[in-house]
Amino acid sequence: MLLRLGELAHIVGRRETARQAYQRYLAERPDDAEVAHLVTALTDAAAPPRVSDRCIEQLYSRFAAFYDENMTGELEYCAPDRLYDAVSRALAVGGEPGCLAALDVLDLGCGTGLSGGRWRPLAARLIGIDLSPEMIAHARARGVYDSLETAEITGWLSRQRADRFDLILACDSLIYFGNLTQVLGPAARRLEPGGLIGFTVERGDTHPFQLSDSGRFTHHRDHIAEAANAAGLTILSLGESIVRYEYGDPVHGLIAVCQGS
Repeated sequence: MLLRLGELAHIVGRRETARQAYQRYLAERPDDAEVAHLVTALTDAAAPPRVSDRCIEQLYSRFAAFYDENMTGELEYCAPDRLYDAVSRALAVGGEPGCLAALDVLDLGCGTGLSGGRWRPLAARLIGIDLSPEMIAHARARGVYDSLETAEITGWLSRQRADRFDLILACDSLIYFGNLTQVLGPAARRLEPGGLIGFTVERGDTHPFQLSDSGRFTHHRDHIAEAANAAGLTILSLGESIVRYEYGDPVHGLIAVCQGS
C-alpha cells in the first residue's frame, strides 16, 4: 500500500508525498534498491556517481518481460532510430554505409536487443553487453548478436582485452551515469583508430548533469563536449530530438556521435 501510494504521488509530481511514502515503505523493505534510489533522487541528496548495479538488476528483472511492448507502444520510443540515423550519416562521410558492412560493433546496455537488428547489416561482428540477465535472455532470443555477455559496462570496458571496435553504441544506457567520462574514457580506449562512439542521453538544463526525480540522470549539452574532450574524442554531431514520452510528456534527448583519434 505504501509503495503504491509513493508511485501514484510520484507520477503526479507530489514529490514530498512520494518521498515520505517511499521512506516508510523502505523501513519495512530496506532491501528494495530501486525505491532506495528514488528516495535519493527525491530528497535532493548528493547523487551517486551512477545508479547502483542492484537497482538496475532489480528494475530490469521486473521490466524485461514487457519492455519491448511498453517502450515501442505507450512510450513511443524512438531513440534507437534517432541514433541509427546519426551514426549512419557519420559513416556515410567518405563512403556509402553499404560499403561499410564489415564493422566490429559493440552495443553497450543492449537490453532486449531492441536496436540490434538495425546494426546487424553493418556488422561483421556484433557484441552485446548488459547488466540484466533477464534482458540478455530476450536479446539472445532475437538471434542477431554474435556474442552476448551479462556485465556492468564500465567494468567490461576496463578489462584487459585485446579486442577493439569500429563502432561502440550506448542507446539510453548512459542515463544511469552521472559524469560521462567514466564511460567515454574506457570506451575510447577500445576503439580502432578513427572509430566511432554513438550514444543518447536525456537532455538537461543543469550543468554538468543532474539526477532527476525519475532516478535517471540528465546531461547538459556542454558536459557532453567536456566529457568527449577528456576522453580524446571529437564530436562529429550532437543533435536533439524527442526520444520517447513519459506520462504523455515528451522526453528530449541528445544524440551524440564522436570519433576517436
